[in-house]
Amino acid sequence: MHADLAALRAAAHRHGGTVNDVLLTAVAGAPHTLLERRGEPVGVLRVAVMVAGRGAAPADAPGNQVAR
Repeated sequence: MHADLAALRAAAHRHGGTVNDVLLTAVAGAPHTLLERRGEPVGVLRVAVMVAGRGAAPADAPGNQVAR
C-alpha cells in the first residue's frame, strides 16, 4: 500500500494531529470496516497502543503505563 505523505501530513495538521495519528486511525478503522462489511455490527472498537516510557521512570519501577 502506498500513500502520499504530504497529503497525510496536511490532513493530520488540519485536524490538529500528526501523521502517526492518521496511521493509527487507519489501522484501528480497518477491522471495524471489515466487520461491518461482513454483517457483524460493531458499536465501539477500541484499540490500545502500548508505549514504552522507561526513560522517565525511576530505576525501581517498570516505567510502562497503560491509559484507562
